[in-house]
Amino acid sequence: MSDSPHEKLAYRLSDMITMLNGGETLNIADLTEKYQVSRRTMLRDIEDRLGFLPLQKTTQGYKLEPSYLGQLSYKDIRTFAQISGISGLYPNLDTAFLREILDHRASQVYSVKGYTFEDAKQFEPMMSQLKSAIKSCRMVAFIYKDKSRLVAPYKIIHHRGCWYLAGVQDGELKAYRMSRISEFCFDDMPSFAMDKAIVDRINQDESIWYGQEKVEVVLKVSADVASHFVQRQLLPEQQLIKELDDGGLLLSSHVVSAKQILPLVRYWIPHIKIVSPEGWQNVLEEELKHYISFQKK
Repeated sequence: MSDSPHEKLAYRLSDMITMLNGGETLNIADLTEKYQVSRRTMLRDIEDRLGFLPLQKTTQGYKLEPSYLGQLSYKDIRTFAQISGISGLYPNLDTAFLREILDHRASQVYSVKGYTFEDAKQFEPMMSQLKSAIKSCRMVAFIYKDKSRLVAPYKIIHHRGCWYLAGVQDGELKAYRMSRISEFCFDDMPSFAMDKAIVDRINQDESIWYGQEKVEVVLKVSADVASHFVQRQLLPEQQLIKELDDGGLLLSSHVVSAKQILPLVRYWIPHIKIVSPEGWQNVLEEELKHYISFQKK
Protein backbone atom coordinates (compact mmCIF):
# COMPACT_ATOMS: atom_id res chain seq x y z
CA MET A 1 0.00 0.00 0.00
CA SER A 2 1.24 3.52 -0.77
CA ASP A 3 2.50 5.83 1.99
CA SER A 4 0.22 8.59 0.68
CA PRO A 5 -2.20 9.76 3.45
CA HIS A 6 -4.96 9.94 0.85
CA GLU A 7 -4.44 6.34 -0.25
CA LYS A 8 -4.20 5.15 3.36
CA LEU A 9 -7.55 6.80 4.08
CA ALA A 10 -9.13 5.27 1.00
CA TYR A 11 -7.91 1.84 2.05
CA ARG A 12 -9.23 2.26 5.62
CA LEU A 13 -12.66 3.37 4.47
CA SER A 14 -13.07 0.66 1.84
CA ASP A 15 -11.90 -1.96 4.34
CA MET A 16 -14.33 -0.78 7.01
CA ILE A 17 -17.24 -0.68 4.57
CA THR A 18 -16.40 -4.26 3.60
CA MET A 19 -16.44 -5.27 7.27
CA LEU A 20 -19.75 -3.52 7.90
CA ASN A 21 -21.35 -5.05 4.82
CA GLY A 22 -20.24 -8.46 6.07
CA GLY A 23 -22.08 -7.89 9.35
CA GLU A 24 -18.99 -7.17 11.46
CA THR A 25 -18.79 -4.60 14.25
CA LEU A 26 -16.19 -1.82 14.07
CA ASN A 27 -14.34 -1.74 17.40
CA ILE A 28 -12.39 1.47 17.91
CA ALA A 29 -9.54 -0.06 19.91
CA ASP A 30 -9.04 -2.91 17.46
CA LEU A 31 -9.06 -0.60 14.43
CA THR A 32 -6.63 1.95 15.86
CA GLU A 33 -4.15 -0.89 16.31
CA LYS A 34 -4.89 -2.40 12.90
CA TYR A 35 -4.48 0.84 10.94
CA GLN A 36 -1.89 2.45 13.28
CA VAL A 37 -3.88 5.67 13.72
CA SER A 38 -5.11 7.63 16.75
CA ARG A 39 -8.48 7.08 18.42
CA ARG A 40 -9.50 10.58 17.33
CA THR A 41 -8.72 9.76 13.66
CA MET A 42 -10.67 6.51 13.92
CA LEU A 43 -13.72 8.23 15.36
CA ARG A 44 -13.58 10.88 12.61
CA ASP A 45 -13.42 8.14 9.97
CA ILE A 46 -16.47 6.38 11.36
CA GLU A 47 -18.67 9.21 12.59
CA ASP A 48 -17.89 11.78 9.89
CA ARG A 49 -16.63 10.02 6.76
CA LEU A 50 -18.92 6.98 7.16
CA GLY A 51 -21.73 9.06 8.62
CA PHE A 52 -23.83 8.59 5.49
CA LEU A 53 -24.32 4.94 6.48
CA PRO A 54 -27.11 3.87 8.90
CA LEU A 55 -24.80 2.85 11.75
CA GLN A 56 -25.84 1.58 15.16
CA LYS A 57 -23.63 2.29 18.18
CA THR A 58 -23.27 -0.64 20.58
CA THR A 59 -21.09 -1.44 23.57
CA GLN A 60 -18.68 -3.24 21.20
CA GLY A 61 -18.54 -0.48 18.58
CA TYR A 62 -20.40 0.44 15.40
CA LYS A 63 -22.36 -1.88 13.12
CA LEU A 64 -24.67 -1.55 10.13
CA GLU A 65 -28.41 -1.66 10.69
CA PRO A 66 -29.68 -5.18 9.84
CA SER A 67 -32.18 -3.82 7.32
CA TYR A 68 -29.28 -2.31 5.34
CA LEU A 69 -27.55 -5.66 4.89
CA GLY A 70 -29.19 -6.28 1.53
CA GLN A 71 -26.05 -6.74 -0.54
CA LEU A 72 -23.86 -9.83 -0.62
CA SER A 73 -20.90 -9.94 1.69
CA TYR A 74 -17.57 -11.18 0.35
CA LYS A 75 -18.08 -14.38 2.35
CA ASP A 76 -21.39 -14.92 0.51
CA ILE A 77 -19.69 -14.32 -2.83
CA ARG A 78 -16.97 -16.85 -2.00
CA THR A 79 -19.60 -19.42 -1.03
CA PHE A 80 -21.54 -18.78 -4.25
CA ALA A 81 -18.40 -19.15 -6.36
CA GLN A 82 -17.58 -22.48 -4.71
CA ILE A 83 -21.13 -23.87 -5.11
CA SER A 84 -21.43 -22.78 -8.74
CA GLY A 85 -18.06 -24.28 -9.61
CA ILE A 86 -16.35 -21.10 -10.81
CA SER A 87 -14.01 -20.55 -7.88
CA GLY A 88 -11.22 -22.29 -9.77
CA LEU A 89 -11.42 -19.72 -12.55
CA TYR A 90 -9.69 -17.14 -10.37
CA PRO A 91 -6.34 -17.24 -8.55
CA ASN A 92 -7.51 -16.34 -5.04
CA LEU A 93 -10.92 -15.47 -3.63
CA ASP A 94 -9.70 -13.48 -0.63
CA THR A 95 -11.30 -10.18 0.33
CA ALA A 96 -8.73 -8.03 -1.47
CA PHE A 97 -9.18 -9.93 -4.73
CA LEU A 98 -13.00 -9.86 -4.52
CA ARG A 99 -12.89 -6.12 -3.87
CA GLU A 100 -10.81 -5.78 -7.04
CA ILE A 101 -12.87 -8.11 -9.26
CA LEU A 102 -16.14 -6.39 -8.29
CA ASP A 103 -14.77 -2.97 -9.18
CA HIS A 104 -16.18 -1.62 -12.48
CA ARG A 105 -12.62 -1.35 -13.82
CA ALA A 106 -12.04 -5.11 -13.50
CA SER A 107 -13.07 -5.64 -17.12
CA GLN A 108 -9.84 -3.89 -18.11
CA VAL A 109 -7.91 -6.82 -16.63
CA TYR A 110 -10.11 -9.95 -16.49
CA SER A 111 -12.19 -11.77 -19.07
CA VAL A 112 -13.61 -15.31 -19.16
CA LYS A 113 -14.24 -17.04 -22.48
CA GLY A 114 -15.24 -20.54 -23.49
CA TYR A 115 -17.03 -21.27 -20.20
CA THR A 116 -20.28 -22.71 -21.55
CA PHE A 117 -23.23 -23.79 -19.44
CA GLU A 118 -26.91 -24.67 -19.63
CA ASP A 119 -29.10 -21.62 -19.00
CA ALA A 120 -30.87 -22.24 -15.68
CA LYS A 121 -33.70 -19.78 -16.45
CA GLN A 122 -35.58 -22.52 -18.32
CA PHE A 123 -35.67 -24.55 -15.09
CA GLU A 124 -36.62 -21.70 -12.75
CA PRO A 125 -40.12 -22.96 -11.75
CA MET A 126 -38.85 -26.52 -11.27
CA MET A 127 -35.80 -25.39 -9.31
CA SER A 128 -37.97 -23.32 -7.01
CA GLN A 129 -40.17 -26.33 -6.24
CA LEU A 130 -37.16 -28.62 -5.89
CA LYS A 131 -35.59 -26.25 -3.40
CA SER A 132 -38.74 -26.40 -1.28
CA ALA A 133 -38.96 -30.18 -1.63
CA ILE A 134 -35.33 -30.70 -0.57
CA LYS A 135 -35.62 -28.39 2.43
CA SER A 136 -38.89 -29.97 3.60
CA CYS A 137 -37.80 -33.56 2.71
CA ARG A 138 -40.72 -34.11 0.34
CA MET A 139 -40.79 -36.59 -2.53
CA VAL A 140 -41.27 -35.37 -6.11
CA ALA A 141 -42.84 -37.07 -9.11
CA PHE A 142 -42.03 -36.62 -12.80
CA ILE A 143 -41.65 -38.33 -16.16
CA TYR A 144 -38.09 -39.26 -17.17
CA LYS A 145 -37.17 -41.30 -20.25
CA ASP A 146 -40.86 -42.05 -20.79
CA LYS A 147 -41.26 -43.55 -17.31
CA SER A 148 -43.01 -42.27 -14.17
CA ARG A 149 -40.61 -41.63 -11.30
CA LEU A 150 -41.15 -41.05 -7.57
CA VAL A 151 -37.91 -39.61 -6.23
CA ALA A 152 -36.54 -38.37 -2.92
CA PRO A 153 -34.66 -35.20 -3.99
CA TYR A 154 -31.29 -34.53 -2.34
CA LYS A 155 -29.42 -31.88 -4.34
CA ILE A 156 -29.50 -29.76 -7.47
CA ILE A 157 -26.12 -30.22 -9.17
CA HIS A 158 -24.35 -28.30 -11.92
CA HIS A 159 -21.96 -30.73 -13.62
CA ARG A 160 -19.88 -29.92 -16.69
CA GLY A 161 -22.25 -27.23 -17.93
CA CYS A 162 -25.53 -29.12 -17.32
CA TRP A 163 -28.07 -29.18 -14.48
CA TYR A 164 -29.04 -32.41 -12.70
CA LEU A 165 -31.20 -33.54 -9.82
CA ALA A 166 -29.49 -36.03 -7.49
CA GLY A 167 -32.18 -38.16 -5.87
CA VAL A 168 -33.05 -41.61 -4.57
CA GLN A 169 -35.52 -43.84 -6.41
CA ASP A 170 -36.36 -47.29 -5.02
CA GLY A 171 -33.36 -47.12 -2.69
CA GLU A 172 -30.88 -46.24 -5.47
CA LEU A 173 -29.08 -42.89 -5.84
CA LYS A 174 -29.37 -41.53 -9.39
CA ALA A 175 -28.80 -38.31 -11.33
CA TYR A 176 -31.57 -36.95 -13.56
CA ARG A 177 -30.79 -34.43 -16.31
CA MET A 178 -33.22 -31.58 -15.66
CA SER A 179 -33.72 -30.82 -19.35
CA ARG A 180 -35.24 -34.31 -19.73
CA ILE A 181 -37.67 -34.05 -16.81
CA SER A 182 -41.33 -33.43 -17.68
CA GLU A 183 -44.68 -33.31 -15.86
CA PHE A 184 -42.95 -32.37 -12.62
CA CYS A 185 -45.17 -32.58 -9.50
CA PHE A 186 -44.44 -31.44 -5.95
CA ASP A 187 -47.87 -30.92 -4.36
CA ASP A 188 -49.26 -33.44 -1.84
CA MET A 189 -46.19 -35.68 -2.03
CA PRO A 190 -45.15 -37.90 0.94
CA SER A 191 -42.17 -37.02 3.12
CA PHE A 192 -38.89 -38.95 3.41
CA ALA A 193 -35.99 -39.16 5.87
CA MET A 194 -32.80 -37.55 4.60
CA ASP A 195 -29.89 -40.03 4.75
CA LYS A 196 -26.63 -38.34 5.79
CA ALA A 197 -24.57 -41.11 4.15
CA ILE A 198 -26.17 -40.28 0.79
CA VAL A 199 -25.56 -36.54 1.32
CA ASP A 200 -21.88 -37.27 2.05
CA ARG A 201 -21.64 -39.49 -1.02
CA ILE A 202 -23.05 -36.77 -3.27
CA ASN A 203 -20.68 -34.19 -1.81
CA GLN A 204 -17.60 -36.39 -2.15
CA ASP A 205 -18.18 -37.92 -5.60
CA GLU A 206 -16.66 -35.89 -8.45
CA SER A 207 -19.10 -37.24 -11.06
CA ILE A 208 -22.86 -37.77 -11.24
CA TRP A 209 -22.61 -41.43 -12.29
CA TYR A 210 -23.93 -42.81 -9.03
CA GLY A 211 -24.33 -46.50 -8.34
CA GLN A 212 -22.39 -47.69 -11.39
CA GLU A 213 -19.12 -49.59 -11.34
CA LYS A 214 -16.21 -47.57 -12.64
CA VAL A 215 -13.52 -48.65 -15.08
CA GLU A 216 -9.92 -47.43 -14.97
CA VAL A 217 -8.76 -45.93 -18.26
CA VAL A 218 -5.05 -45.42 -18.88
CA LEU A 219 -4.10 -42.75 -21.40
CA LYS A 220 -0.85 -41.57 -22.95
CA VAL A 221 -0.56 -37.82 -23.48
CA SER A 222 2.08 -36.28 -25.75
CA ALA A 223 4.61 -33.76 -24.52
CA ASP A 224 3.05 -31.08 -26.78
CA VAL A 225 -0.06 -30.83 -24.58
CA ALA A 226 1.17 -32.35 -21.31
CA SER A 227 1.22 -28.97 -19.53
CA HIS A 228 -2.55 -28.61 -19.99
CA PHE A 229 -3.16 -31.85 -18.10
CA VAL A 230 -0.67 -30.92 -15.40
CA GLN A 231 -2.35 -27.57 -14.77
CA ARG A 232 -5.95 -28.86 -14.74
CA GLN A 233 -7.96 -32.02 -14.29
CA LEU A 234 -9.31 -32.43 -17.81
CA LEU A 235 -10.39 -36.07 -17.38
CA PRO A 236 -12.83 -37.60 -14.87
CA GLU A 237 -10.98 -38.45 -11.64
CA GLN A 238 -7.68 -37.79 -13.39
CA GLN A 239 -4.48 -39.04 -11.75
CA LEU A 240 -0.85 -38.99 -12.84
CA ILE A 241 0.70 -42.45 -13.19
CA LYS A 242 4.13 -41.31 -14.39
CA GLU A 243 5.99 -38.69 -16.38
CA LEU A 244 7.52 -40.16 -19.54
CA ASP A 245 11.11 -39.64 -20.67
CA ASP A 246 9.99 -37.64 -23.73
CA GLY A 247 8.00 -35.17 -21.62
CA GLY A 248 4.67 -36.89 -22.12
CA LEU A 249 2.40 -38.26 -19.41
CA LEU A 250 0.74 -41.52 -18.50
CA LEU A 251 -2.60 -40.74 -16.84
CA SER A 252 -5.44 -42.71 -15.35
CA SER A 253 -9.12 -41.82 -15.35
CA HIS A 254 -12.12 -43.59 -13.82
CA VAL A 255 -15.37 -43.68 -15.80
CA VAL A 256 -18.52 -45.80 -15.94
CA SER A 257 -18.72 -45.90 -19.72
CA ALA A 258 -16.58 -45.36 -22.82
CA LYS A 259 -19.10 -42.68 -23.81
CA GLN A 260 -17.94 -40.64 -20.83
CA ILE A 261 -14.35 -40.35 -22.03
CA LEU A 262 -14.29 -40.84 -25.82
CA PRO A 263 -15.56 -37.29 -26.57
CA LEU A 264 -12.76 -35.88 -24.38
CA VAL A 265 -10.13 -37.99 -26.15
CA ARG A 266 -11.45 -36.94 -29.58
CA TYR A 267 -11.01 -33.30 -28.59
CA TRP A 268 -7.26 -33.85 -27.95
CA ILE A 269 -6.50 -35.93 -31.06
CA PRO A 270 -3.71 -36.52 -32.16
CA HIS A 271 -2.03 -35.81 -28.81
CA ILE A 272 -3.71 -38.49 -26.70
CA LYS A 273 -4.12 -42.26 -26.96
CA ILE A 274 -6.07 -44.83 -24.94
CA VAL A 275 -3.70 -47.52 -23.65
CA SER A 276 -6.33 -49.52 -21.77
CA PRO A 277 -8.94 -51.02 -21.54
CA GLU A 278 -8.02 -53.04 -24.57
CA GLY A 279 -10.20 -52.25 -27.55
CA TRP A 280 -11.30 -48.73 -26.54
CA GLN A 281 -8.68 -47.11 -28.80
CA ASN A 282 -9.95 -49.29 -31.68
CA VAL A 283 -13.50 -48.14 -31.03
CA LEU A 284 -12.30 -44.53 -31.20
CA GLU A 285 -10.42 -45.10 -34.46
CA GLU A 286 -13.39 -46.88 -36.06
CA GLU A 287 -15.64 -43.95 -35.17
CA LEU A 288 -13.15 -41.57 -36.82
CA LYS A 289 -12.96 -43.73 -39.96
CA HIS A 290 -16.75 -43.74 -40.16
CA TYR A 291 -16.80 -39.96 -39.78
CA ILE A 292 -14.22 -39.44 -42.53
CA SER A 293 -16.09 -41.84 -44.81
CA PHE A 294 -19.33 -39.96 -44.15
CA GLN A 295 -17.72 -36.60 -44.98
CA LYS A 296 -16.53 -37.91 -48.37
CA LYS A 297 -20.05 -38.86 -49.48
